[in-house]
Amino acid sequence: MRNRYTRAVVFVCLGLATFAALATLGAGPAWARGFRATPVTPDGPSPEALAEKAARAAKAVEKLAGLIGRQALRPVDAKVVEDDARRMVRSWSDEQVQGFLAGESLGTVQNGERYTAKTAGENAAGSSATTATTAAAAASLGDPQANLIFVPVSPCRIVDTRLAGGAIAANSMRSFLVTGSTGFEGQGGKAGGCGIPQGAMTPLAAAVVINFVAVGPQGAGDLRAWAYAQPKPLAAVLNYANVPGLNIANGIVVPIAGTSDQPDDLSVSTDVSGTHLVADVTGYFTRFPIEQFQGSLKTTVAETDDSTLTDLGSGACTQVNSCTVTAPADGKVVVASWVGVVANHAQGTTDKVALGFETASPVACGWQADSSNASVMTASAGLGTNIDYDMTLSHGATFPVTAGTTQTYYLSIQWLAGANTGDQYENSRMICTFIPN
Repeated sequence: MRNRYTRAVVFVCLGLATFAALATLGAGPAWARGFRATPVTPDGPSPEALAEKAARAAKAVEKLAGLIGRQALRPVDAKVVEDDARRMVRSWSDEQVQGFLAGESLGTVQNGERYTAKTAGENAAGSSATTATTAAAAASLGDPQANLIFVPVSPCRIVDTRLAGGAIAANSMRSFLVTGSTGFEGQGGKAGGCGIPQGAMTPLAAAVVINFVAVGPQGAGDLRAWAYAQPKPLAAVLNYANVPGLNIANGIVVPIAGTSDQPDDLSVSTDVSGTHLVADVTGYFTRFPIEQFQGSLKTTVAETDDSTLTDLGSGACTQVNSCTVTAPADGKVVVASWVGVVANHAQGTTDKVALGFETASPVACGWQADSSNASVMTASAGLGTNIDYDMTLSHGATFPVTAGTTQTYYLSIQWLAGANTGDQYENSRMICTFIPN
């Protein structure tokens, strides 16, 4: 009995050992393989992987900030651009960061999509470099295809096929200029164009308001309109028919190419029946100038120091410092200054010195002592003989400014009484602060 029990235990142990071996090797039935031990992995990425991820993110921030800065229409604050780039990169996954560094367009990265980057030699509309640059501009400065503001123009004719080119045949396509100032006579438009601006690689006018008129259609049909070099849409902008005395019109917003690297801006096609086309523009949409808006909200400071020792004993009007401010918006400039002066004071005399601000050079000291435009230091006559009288003079003034103007503010000083050889200014600090309205 005991022997049979012992043999049974041995057989069971051998069976379990064989079962474990088969499961480990991946052999045996499927239900057996399911008992293999799950590999043990460490929790989370390694420190090395985290460091590599951080380094990639830093490179992406640097690349994106460079793209944004190069697309700015006017100088922008480097720190603001870097902060914007950092916020964008933080919202990306590591895969998106790697895609951006590998040349994927920013638009594709932002949407979390994947695409095959094209070489720089391919057409500009599809090249990765152009797409990435355009998308970077969109992120920082306002998307050239969105976030748009409307600029009206006086109604102006850009196309009249009755004057040039002839009617557009049935089921055919023709392309036209909308931006720029040349070539409009060849399509029956106004010589010199209609004032719709043209960009280089990025459109300044992303879309236009056009009133399309089907004149003398040959029969029933419809008109389609779209941006040059883009896919033809299914929707029509105008339906027409051959009705005596009736020319059908429709005003609509249409995207255009809008860049000088494209031969045309707008494509139009006819379906079923041909027709003459007349097209008038009444305005265009351009990107919102975000960099100007940001600049108008920011206080900017210009600060200068001058430690020159200058003899003022002659009593002449002398310019001692200046600062220059460019105003991004209407506002005011608060000018403040501190000047150290030394009077070589003589017994029985009174030294008097005044300083003020001017906006013209050479200096004139046109302000008067004791006026609101000047600060005055007076050394008493009772100080004694040949005592150096040291004092720091401070002065401030506010000047209104107009957007886009650049103004230099000059600090001048003049000894008005008791001037002696050795009287001098020692140093000065001047701060000009722009504050938007």
